Amino acid sequence: AIGYQIDALRHTRLSSGQMTLVDRIERSLGGVAGLFKSLLDISKLDSGSIEPRPETFVLNPFFEELVLQNEQAAFWNKVDLRLVPTSVSVRADPTLLATMVQNLLSNAIKYGRGGKVLVGVRRKGNAVSIEVHDQGIGIEAHDLPNIFDEFYRAHVAGDHDAEGVGLGLSIVRRLAELSNFSVSIDSVRGKGTSVRLSNIYVSADHVMRSVALIEEAP
Repeated sequence: AIGYQIDALRHTRLSSGQMTLVDRIERSLGGVAGLFKSLLDISKLDSGSIEPRPETFVLNPFFEELVLQNEQAAFWNKVDLRLVPTSVSVRADPTLLATMVQNLLSNAIKYGRGGKVLVGVRRKGNAVSIEVHDQGIGIEAHDLPNIFDEFYRAHVAGDHDAEGVGLGLSIVRRLAELSNFSVSIDSVRGKGTSVRLSNIYVSADHVMRSVALIEEAP
């Protein structure tokens, strides 16, 4: 309801100062909504009520929708959000995978302020890894072993969005385990962070199409 009211307010005659206030209200609302979603995700995981429902789908439209959903956040944080196109189809639960990638993108945008964020896939055999790279503030080496723990916060006062509660990566790890994926992270303080979701299998249909193209090639 608040979101609808904000949208209606945007279409009135506002001064630049008033529009800035509306932007700040919208950002605060987005933060609260994100927190509630994280708590709901954790609650569902704790209850054991989440069961993966794999489907075959093409990754590129999936990525394009997520990039579109994060355009405003990227704009607010002066982030150049880029997608590397892919033709790969995978077999996975699209809802759970969307939650994982969204959490990775959200972190990359928040902590990569003023830099570039890149999302794409890397194929190895019959599986792919989804990778999100940022040029942000990075994470200290001693924090990396605990970074996927619930409520663990590696960032300190003065960092961008240091008030985060530390649930995003924990949700990614738990959903990845539930989906039989693996997740890993590399980071250097002051240089950026790379996170990978691996062991996502390419769909059988995509493999057969690739084989057919190879066989038809002159």
